Amino acid sequence: MDGAGSARAVWRVLEPVHAVVYFAPDVKTAFADVGLSGFWRGYFASRAAPMGPVPSEVVIATFYNFHPDLVRWAMADTWARAEPAAVTAARVRLADRTLRQRLGDETLASPAVGEAAILARRVAEGASPLGRPLFAGYTTLDWPDEPHLALWHGAPASRNRRGSGPVFRARR
Repeated sequence: MDGAGSARAVWRVLEPVHAVVYFAPDVKTAFADVGLSGFWRGYFASRAAPMGPVPSEVVIATFYNFHPDLVRWAMADTWARAEPAAVTAARVRLADRTLRQRLGDETLASPAVGEAAILARRVAEGASPLGRPLFAGYTTLDWPDEPHLALWHGAPASRNRRGSGPVFRARR
């Protein structure tokens, strides 16, 4: 398997783990609890939070496949409403709740999840953040202790390390 094939294989495994925070039944409530009402405020703030309290223009540049007006609206006063650390913590709690509800504690405590978490961390820690602003932000966050949350943390870190982050690329 070539590099692109390997990247796609990893993406197929990790993307469903990563995406639970976007499709969780209580996604709006999770971010409303820290001061961010509506889906889009929570979405952009939770994605951008690892970079710190960056202005809207940085989020627009990073998430350039979204209309700038949508991002600007969603990020207006975001960091006055909720600090990046609080948004990140809410996102981890949301991932924890959703993974527990969908997979159950027994599955999450399995050796396979623990091994996957170790591998995800190894991949993330062995990569360079140069030119990858979202991944660079993830390198500053603490890794969760619980294996399922470490695996979840490794999923968006890996996704953003590859540079695909929120930017959809045309396939050749």
